Amino acid sequence: LFNADAVDAADMTAMWGAGNWIPVTNWPGLSNNGERFALWMTFERYGNGNFNSAAVALAYGVSRPWPEDNARASIYMPDLSANPAQGPNWSLSRDGVDGAYISAPGGNNGASNIGSPGRIEQPSVIITEIMYNPASSPDEVWEWVEVYNPLDEPVDLTGWVLDNFIDEQNDTLGGANIAGGVIEPLSTGLLFNGDELDVAEIEAVWGEGNWIPVTNWPGLRNDGDIVALWASFDAYDDETFDNMNDFRNLDNTQFFVSYDDTAPWPEDDGRGSIYLLDVDQSSSVDPTRWGLSVDGTGGAYRSARAGDNMEFSVGSPANFSGLPEIGIQPVTFIGWDHAKLGQVNGQGFIDYLIDSPLEEGEVIAVTLTWNRTVTVSDPDFSDPDNPTFGQLLELELEDLGVQLWRSDEFGNIFDENPEDLLVAGSNHAFDTVEHFQTTILRPSFYVIRVFWGGTNYDLFANMSPADVEYALAWRVTPMPNRFFGFMELNRLLNAWGTSLGDEGYDRWVDVDYDFDVDFADLSALLERWRN
Repeated sequence: LFNADAVDAADMTAMWGAGNWIPVTNWPGLSNNGERFALWMTFERYGNGNFNSAAVALAYGVSRPWPEDNARASIYMPDLSANPAQGPNWSLSRDGVDGAYISAPGGNNGASNIGSPGRIEQPSVIITEIMYNPASSPDEVWEWVEVYNPLDEPVDLTGWVLDNFIDEQNDTLGGANIAGGVIEPLSTGLLFNGDELDVAEIEAVWGEGNWIPVTNWPGLRNDGDIVALWASFDAYDDETFDNMNDFRNLDNTQFFVSYDDTAPWPEDDGRGSIYLLDVDQSSSVDPTRWGLSVDGTGGAYRSARAGDNMEFSVGSPANFSGLPEIGIQPVTFIGWDHAKLGQVNGQGFIDYLIDSPLEEGEVIAVTLTWNRTVTVSDPDFSDPDNPTFGQLLELELEDLGVQLWRSDEFGNIFDENPEDLLVAGSNHAFDTVEHFQTTILRPSFYVIRVFWGGTNYDLFANMSPADVEYALAWRVTPMPNRFFGFMELNRLLNAWGTSLGDEGYDRWVDVDYDFDVDFADLSALLERWRN
C-alpha cells in the first residue's frame, strides 16, 4: 500500500521495483515518533476509526524495545510466527539481509532507503473453506473448516488451537484443542467438531478426507465471525485482551478469516459453505475472493443424509488438493483446443479468453467433450475348453463442465459479486459431452471456462486417478451489419489481400436500397463466413 496522493505506481516501481503496488488515497501519514494504524475491510466497519473492528492493526515504536529509527530503513518481522505486537520481534532492514535492498532515487525521492517490499514468507497454513451454517441442526455439530498447507513439507497441527471471535475473557480456552493431525504438502486438513462426531460419522456424510477432530469446538456464528488458528496454546494465551471492549486480539495467529454473511461477502443460504477462490494470502480478508458453494460447481457436492444428519449441505471438503490448475489462453472468435491434463486430483480450471469483446446480440455456442478411462484385460483363447474374455480392470469416470464468464480484458472474472458474471453454463450432468448456446446481452470481454472438481468416480478403490483429456470447440456468430454496400465489401476483401477497385461506382457510398441480391447480400455472406 502506498500514498497515491503523492506518487503513482510507476514512481514506486522506479524506486523499489515491480510489485503489487496498491494505491491509497487520503494517506494517513505514519508518525516518526511511533503510531498505531489499522486496515478495515469495509468503510462501514471503519465507522469512526474503531480499532476493534479492524481486520488487522499494529502499534509500533521507534526506540527500545522496538528497533531504533535511523530515518532510512523500514522495520520488518524476520519470524512471521512471532507476536507482532512485541517490539523485540521486529528488526531494522539492512541491505542484503533477509531480502532487503537499497531503493533507487526517483520522482521526488532524492534519497535511498532500505526495505524489502513485497517479499514475505509463505504462511504455514491457509483457511480455504468454512462450513459455518450447515442445513442440519444444531449447526455446530456439523460445522467444519478446511485448512490448506502451501509448503513443501508437512505441517503437524498437534498442540494447535482453533477458536473464533472472543468477546468475553472467560470464554477463552484452557488448553490446546487439536490433539493431533498432519497436513501433507499442498494438501488439506478438515477440522471438525470432535466433541460430537468421530471420523467415521463425518465421513459417512461428506466422504473420505483428512478429517482432524477438534475438542471444545468454538461454534461458528451465522451472522459473521472470526476463525483463527494458533500454532500453540502459549501463542494463543499470550494474546493481549482489551478489557474495555472485551476483545481478544489476533496478533499471534498463524492465519485467520473474518467473514460476514451479507454482501460484499457471499450471502448465506443456510446450506452452502464459503470457499477461497485462490490461495493468495491476502484473500483471507478480501470478500470478493470468496465464493458460495453451489452443487456441481468448482468441485462442490451435496452431503449425504446419514446418522443424525437429516438435511443435505453443499461444500467441497478435500477437493482442494493443492493450487488449482489455472491457465488463460487468448483465443479468436472461432476455434478449438485439445488438452491433456494428466492425472487430476484437485479442483482446477482453464480459461479461454476471447481476444475481442463480444457485442450485444451476438450468439456464442460452446461444446466440450472428454474421455473416459476404461481398462480391459486381453482375452485368452489358448485353452479352447476354458477361454477367458477381456475382464474389466479399471473404470474411472471424470466429470468436466464448461461455462461462459464475463471478464475484463485480461480474463479476470472477480468483482464484488462474482456470481453475477456467470453468463451461461452447460447442464452439468454425468456424461461426456457438455454444450450450451447463448445470446450476448451485455458488451464485454468473455472467457470460456473448462473446469473440473477432482471427483474421480473410481469403482475400484486401489486404482489411481485417471488421465483427463478433453476437446473444446466454440463459435461466435456476429450480428449482421445493417448497412452493407460497396464500402463494406471492399473492407472485407482488403482483409484477404484484394479489393474491388474504383471503376464504375463510388465504393464509399452504400447503395443497397432495392433488397435485390447484390453486393450487400454478398458482403453479409462473406462477413458471416469470415467469422
